[in-house]
Amino acid sequence: MKKITKSLMAVALSAAMVLSSTSAMAAEQTSTGNGAFENDDSAVPVYDEVTLPTVAAGTYNFTIDPQKLLNKYDSETYSDASATLLFNTVNQQAKIEALATAQIDGALIDGKLYTHTKVEADIDDDLKAAITVATSTITAVEPGFYLWVPDETTPIDYDGKYLEIDTTVLGTYFDITLTESAVDSIALKANHNAGSVVCADEIYMDEYVEATGSATDYVTLKADGSAIDTETATANQDINLYVTTDEAAFTQITKTNLATYVKFTPATNTYKGQSNKVKIINKSTKTKTVTAKVTVKNADGLTFKPEATYSSDTSASVYLAITDGSTPVAVAAADSVVSATKTFELAPADESEAITYQTTSTDDKTGGHVYKRYIQPDDGSKYSFCEFYITGSANSEEGAKEAWDAYNKALEANQTPKIPGIDVVYSINDKVDKYTLTAAGDNAPTFKVAEATVTSAAEGDEVTIVPAVVDGKVVDTVKYTPSGEEAVTVTPVSGAYKFTMPAKAVSVAVTYKSADKAPNIATRTGTYSKANGATFAVDLGAGSLAAENIANLEISIDGSSFMAYTGGYSLSEGTLTLNSGYMGGATAGSTRYVKVTFDDDEPTSVTLTLTVAD
Repeated sequence: MKKITKSLMAVALSAAMVLSSTSAMAAEQTSTGNGAFENDDSAVPVYDEVTLPTVAAGTYNFTIDPQKLLNKYDSETYSDASATLLFNTVNQQAKIEALATAQIDGALIDGKLYTHTKVEADIDDDLKAAITVATSTITAVEPGFYLWVPDETTPIDYDGKYLEIDTTVLGTYFDITLTESAVDSIALKANHNAGSVVCADEIYMDEYVEATGSATDYVTLKADGSAIDTETATANQDINLYVTTDEAAFTQITKTNLATYVKFTPATNTYKGQSNKVKIINKSTKTKTVTAKVTVKNADGLTFKPEATYSSDTSASVYLAITDGSTPVAVAAADSVVSATKTFELAPADESEAITYQTTSTDDKTGGHVYKRYIQPDDGSKYSFCEFYITGSANSEEGAKEAWDAYNKALEANQTPKIPGIDVVYSINDKVDKYTLTAAGDNAPTFKVAEATVTSAAEGDEVTIVPAVVDGKVVDTVKYTPSGEEAVTVTPVSGAYKFTMPAKAVSVAVTYKSADKAPNIATRTGTYSKANGATFAVDLGAGSLAAENIANLEISIDGSSFMAYTGGYSLSEGTLTLNSGYMGGATAGSTRYVKVTFDDDEPTSVTLTLTVAD
């Protein structure tokens, strides 16, 4: 068996906050040399080559410090901000949005905020229809149409002003022909000017458009950015924001109605990132198993999340996973170790594709030698490969700030801070034969290796036995028996039954015992016959709550009670019998109560109600 084990990194993490991950994992190494070999035998040649990543010295020695606090511990080393790479800070600007439940005169608004601005208009479609003509004379122009008039003559994008179009402006800047009651044609004059002032070659009109910018584009925030400023006298006096129910009538947002119509979300910082990929290529005729494992060091005080979601999370929490891009495996704590493992199986090279047969002449690829066969070293498409990388993020929810502060203080309190970090190690092994896992019986367990359900496992695999669920029963013992050996009892750890697969087949046996159940008499009413007595079905319970027998019976008659003598009743094979003649003096139709007490630890008791027969 050939085994390659490689440590990708030993990465220090921010003592101030969050977890680190890989820096740029080096680019993949390409095959070098001709890879040729002599083989005069007719058998298919066996060759063994795996292309590994090239790892430059120090490539993975870096830290993450989103809050830029590491200089508390080593200002010389960590003074350069570029020394902290991942998780990078991603800023989300403060935003405002319409409250979904807001109403105007009992009608819900359309869920949008609008700003009142000027947009380009069409002379023929918009302005022409806004002009009123009577007896071939322009009598009015609908308000809200403008020309842009710059301060300078050329070019037209100097500072200037919007000039509202009225009857005077029409006559100055436009060529117009009229009919008796309408505008026949209208266009800007050829030189678009009035005297020496040249206007832009566009017209504009007032319009309500959706407000899609950040909060600071429309409102003034408090100094700390936590809310819209409604307290400073000069702040937000004239807010250019509106809401509507029908896009016809618009209501302006003011300082006093902000809370009615607007939802504000402060700016946030998010910490996240990922490493570059590690690529491993199998250029051998053997199936290879690649196992990549990430282990977190000095993780005390951090909470590890199974996925990158932090909604309402108030802990110093981190998501870290090893992934191939589609199926991430997040780190999790088990037996005081925080880690994650991902396994890949790489198929062998296809001899018909990866091996060239050369028998009669020399070839440059083989260095000028004549070989029976040689490996094509440069055509990566002929080989299977795997890629993996590290991804992660840290909780940046506002509610988590207190937890991060406490975490930082705990690290600072140490004379020598234990800076959290991660190690990533991969190993490459020849695939070994897998040995069968069997279990007999109707309630046979199943088996898992690395979360996948299996029926076989390789030597060294950690196998988890998953017992079947049996109604009314709990697991008593779990044992595995390697072929030809004695059975081994598996002790559960954190509720899981695990063992390491030996190099031979294994059979597994799971036994069950009754679940704990208190003693009971389910049917508690019956008839007492003076001739035959009465019987009741008794369940003495099970497990640690079970009783071996009945301790005593107490009979109540007309408010008085007495203990029954042992000869007056018996318990046999789950049936309690009250003997005939025991209550022979009782009046027919009367009621008797019998309190049955069991000899369990409680002790448990139930009361039976008897009707005396004729």
